[in-house]
Amino acid sequence: MVGKFKNVYQHLDFFEKDIQTRLLADVKYFTDQLSQLDRVKGPSHELEKYVESRVYDANRVAS
Repeated sequence: MVGKFKNVYQHLDFFEKDIQTRLLADVKYFTDQLSQLDRVKGPSHELEKYVESRVYDANRVAS
């Protein structure tokens, strides 16, 4: 019985880390895109809001 719980915990831990990794990759990608937009035509508030929401999601999952 204990082995089953340990196995479930390992799967949940893996999925949590996978989600966190994907969210952080999205944040990095959109941050890079945002910096390119800033250079070309000034700040993009819509993209900035999206990046901030992804950072919030990543921080929430990490905690």
